[in-house]
Amino acid sequence: MAFRIALLVLLGCSLAQAEDWIQDLAGKWKFHPGDDPRWAAADFDDSQWAEIEVPKAWRDAGYPDLLGYGWYRTSVRISAGENAFYFAAVDDAYEVYVNGIRIGVAGQLGSAKGQDQYEKTWPIPASAYVPGEPARIAVRVWMTPPKGGIIEEVRIGSKGAIDSAAAKFRLVLRNRIVVALLPTMLQGIVTLLTGLFVLLLFAMDRSHREYLWFGCYQLCLPIALAIFFPLITEGGQLPLLATTVIAAAVNGFIIQFVWTFLGMKPGWWARSLQCALVLDVFGAMRGYNFTDLLTTAVSFTCIWLLIRRFSSFRHEELLFSIALLLGFLSGATGGLLRSLSSWGWLATAVSDAYGRAMNFEIQGMQVHIPNIASVLAPCLMMLVLLRRFERTHREEIRMRGELESARAMQSLMASAGPAPGFVTEAEYRPASEVGGDFYQILPGEDGSMLVVVGDVSGKGMKAAMLASAVVGALGDLGSRQPGDVLSHLNRALAAKTQGGFVTCCCSLFAPDGEVTIANAGHLSPYLGGREVEVSAGLPLGVSEDAVYEETTLRLEKGGALTFLSDGVIEAANQRGELFGFERTREISSRTAVEIARAAHAWGQNDDITVVSVRREVGV
Repeated sequence: MAFRIALLVLLGCSLAQAEDWIQDLAGKWKFHPGDDPRWAAADFDDSQWAEIEVPKAWRDAGYPDLLGYGWYRTSVRISAGENAFYFAAVDDAYEVYVNGIRIGVAGQLGSAKGQDQYEKTWPIPASAYVPGEPARIAVRVWMTPPKGGIIEEVRIGSKGAIDSAAAKFRLVLRNRIVVALLPTMLQGIVTLLTGLFVLLLFAMDRSHREYLWFGCYQLCLPIALAIFFPLITEGGQLPLLATTVIAAAVNGFIIQFVWTFLGMKPGWWARSLQCALVLDVFGAMRGYNFTDLLTTAVSFTCIWLLIRRFSSFRHEELLFSIALLLGFLSGATGGLLRSLSSWGWLATAVSDAYGRAMNFEIQGMQVHIPNIASVLAPCLMMLVLLRRFERTHREEIRMRGELESARAMQSLMASAGPAPGFVTEAEYRPASEVGGDFYQILPGEDGSMLVVVGDVSGKGMKAAMLASAVVGALGDLGSRQPGDVLSHLNRALAAKTQGGFVTCCCSLFAPDGEVTIANAGHLSPYLGGREVEVSAGLPLGVSEDAVYEETTLRLEKGGALTFLSDGVIEAANQRGELFGFERTREISSRTAVEIARAAHAWGQNDDITVVSVRREVGV
């Protein structure tokens, strides 16, 4: 019987020793700013230190200007067994001492790149304390803006109880992080939809490259959230290289977008910033980075550019620019604040002003005004792009109508109708969809044939419309003599050229082979591999009083007269070498198609027109 009683007593003692225990260390701790390794000792007298509430950020507990180091001290009785400390969250890096023995360190003390340290459990070695006796606990904390100190619960207890408390707090922390991330998640959803929509617009109209850059910029946030969301919700920290790559991509796309949106070509400053962003990524691989300084530089540059162009924006572009300015102001202020984090009172002053101006809370959810701007900016950008796309679409419809009309007119003015006894060949290759070259072959009732070849200064629609006016004027000729024809065209073009001019060569082919030529500043025709000497008059539209002299020659049977536009002479290869007169002279006896093909292959940069008139043999 006595044996049984003794056995029960021993079993009860073992169960008592094995019971889990835990103690919440919330309450008053001793606190002192500064740094001294002696403050970790068990026998250090901290009776003259001030008291501070734990858990609570020290800037909210009477130390708003404190940056750098601060020490916490308290005492607690530790039971025998396998025990541990649990720190839910500390801002930023810290060390934990028990009776002068360091039992744990989290983060990088003394670093300007401070990050909150979440959910750390530190086993307490049995050699660091005497069970049941008061143990002196010291916590050395390094802080950069914005909080500082022990900001969440601290507990001590048996390992099993600490593990259970850590698991419960992990759920609480995850819920807090998710709630805090709701504005960012909303922003991510909006930017994802906006980015995809803008990229779709770019796929439909690749001429607006600002769609591409803004779409890529918008997709950076949702892609980063999708990749790192599990790590963020666990309270983890993003790797330095990951944050640097994300920041480099965001800033790079911002540079391309803003410059393109403003219709500017990135100059040396923009290229320098982009090169610095690339170098920053390589620096992050070695543990160094200047992301905050570069973000500040990019943001302030974009702010300056937008403000410079403010007065030229349309209404919706003005709203969009205001939203962009808020976002860039946030980036500039945040980057500057982090860059100045080791500057003491200055960083604190900036942080306080920034926090009061940009943040507020709604039922536990932190609302950051620049986040609102970041959501508003994509919405306004969609409005801007939709309006711009609508205007562009209407303009394209109008331009297509004009192009069709111009093509129809050019098809009429390029129609060939040779007279009996002559063979004509023509090749026309516009430099754009419509061109400014023209030619007309007009047979006469007397068996003659009038050939008119010309070139309007300039390119595109304006030149094509003026060429059409010339062709129209050829429909009411009073005389078919080349000099009279040019004078008539010159009068018809008065006040229509708008500072431009028209070169033109007019030739009348008689049935017997006699050719009369008058020239208005155009290239001389070629006969037998050489230029025909003709008087070069003033181009049409330059002077209403211009007089055009005529030159007469005879085209023998089998002979061919070739007319060219300057698109043949001025064709240039990749080295900038012109096709030139010598090469043109060498091939001037070839067919019109061969001449045009040779100039085009050399490097066409202007409309090419070649018209060849050959007198038939045996007629």
